[in-house]
Amino acid sequence: MKEDELIKFRDGDENTLHDIYCANYNMLCSYAFQLLRDRDAAEEVVDDVFIYMWQHRTEVNIPCSMSAFLLGLVRNRSISYMRQARFKHETRLPQIGEEQLADFLDMLFSDERSPMSDVLKDEFDEYCRKAIESLPEKTRQVWEMSRHENVKYEEIAKVMGISVNTVRYHIKQASELLTQLLAKYI
Repeated sequence: MKEDELIKFRDGDENTLHDIYCANYNMLCSYAFQLLRDRDAAEEVVDDVFIYMWQHRTEVNIPCSMSAFLLGLVRNRSISYMRQARFKHETRLPQIGEEQLADFLDMLFSDERSPMSDVLKDEFDEYCRKAIESLPEKTRQVWEMSRHENVKYEEIAKVMGISVNTVRYHIKQASELLTQLLAKYI
C-alpha cells in the first residue's frame, strides 16, 4: 500500500477502505476457511477484521504490505474464534443443501426401528388420542366402535339405538373434525 493511500485510509476515506476490502476479501475468506473449515465463520472473521481495521484506523501500524498485515489479523482472529468456540463447547455444522437435509431426514425417519420414529409415533398417537377424546360423546362412541372395534354400521345402530344414517352422520362428522384437528399436526 502506498503511503498516500495509507494516509487517506487513516483520515477516514471510505473509498480507500472499499478498495482494500475488494482487493483482499476473497483471499482472506479463503485463508480463514482453511483455518476454520466453516464458510460462515470465515466470513464473520474477515468482516470482524475489517470492522476492527476501520475502528482503529488511526492507531494501526502496518509494518509490511496491507495484504500480509490483513492475513496476520485474520489468522489471529481465527485462532481467537476457535478458542472461543472450544471454550463454549460450540460446534458449527457445515452448511448443507436442501437435498442433503432431505436425505438426512429420510434416513432418520425411514427406519421403523429408529428411536426418532418411536418418539414421533408415540407423540402422534398421543395427539390422535386427545383429538378423539375431544369429539362430542356420541360421535366419539360411534367412531371408536367403527374404527377401533371394527363393528359394522348396522350393529352400531342396534347397540346405540340409532339409525344407520345417524351412524354415517357421526362417522362423517368425526372424520371432518379429526381432519381439522390433525391437519395442524401433520
